[in-house]
Amino acid sequence: DCIYQDENLDILFCGTMSNNPSVLLQSSRTKDFIESLKDKYDYIFIDSPPIGRVNDACIISQYVDGTVVVCASKETDRNQVKVVKSRLDKVNAKDYYDICKLCYKSINLESSNELPSKDLFYKYADGRDCGLKDIDLNSYEAFEEWVKIANDHAYQIRGGSTTSRIDLWVVKDEKGYYLVLSGKYLWISNEVIKFYVELTKNNIPVFLDDAEVIRDRLMGKGIVGIVPYKIFPRYCQSLFDIDIYDFMHLPYYPKEYDQYLKYIEWEEVENTFLKEE
Repeated sequence: DCIYQDENLDILFCGTMSNNPSVLLQSSRTKDFIESLKDKYDYIFIDSPPIGRVNDACIISQYVDGTVVVCASKETDRNQVKVVKSRLDKVNAKDYYDICKLCYKSINLESSNELPSKDLFYKYADGRDCGLKDIDLNSYEAFEEWVKIANDHAYQIRGGSTTSRIDLWVVKDEKGYYLVLSGKYLWISNEVIKFYVELTKNNIPVFLDDAEVIRDRLMGKGIVGIVPYKIFPRYCQSLFDIDIYDFMHLPYYPKEYDQYLKYIEWEEVENTFLKEE
């Protein structure tokens, strides 16, 4: 019932927007669904959001045989297109640890100059690594297999809460490997940007997830949604009629509270009355 048919073309629309599309796209159900379609169709085209704005396209690229990049004439940044086309031919665990060390050194983390890259990784990463520490450091084949099973915890190169973690994903497509750097929250934006600059300086193909969100936040353009204390400030888009970049609670302390008040736009709420018997 959800497939729209038009002569020799079947179209499946995205449906209701998910609050966490990355988790949905990485699920085994999505992978199995795409695999099942390969037995029924000659060609399957998956339309995705722009690369560099959100992580969706990078995740989808793991399921496809090829990628078509659509660029807007005189609008798309040429350097970004070069990044899209560039890849690392092969990567092993040692390479990944070394890449992470570049990030740590860019913000002068403690021991970033003394510790070996693997030890440094486990000093600052989440630690739930899906077996990365146990594979052969120099084996490209072992790392390729690890990439297939690694989850979001394994890619947390700066462990922390939902709003303080920084992820560095490894993605493999038909052309090779590239990285996706993720961490959009304001209080970690400085570190994320330094990570990104350091990686690009070393000619490592990397995409900055939610790049436009980070840019707008730093320029004071982003809209933050304020939610009640009983609601966890994450995945709350369904509570708002406009696009929200981030969510928060109002501070407890009066001085901080008053600083926020002058920037808040309150939504109108319908009056509620007790029913008369």
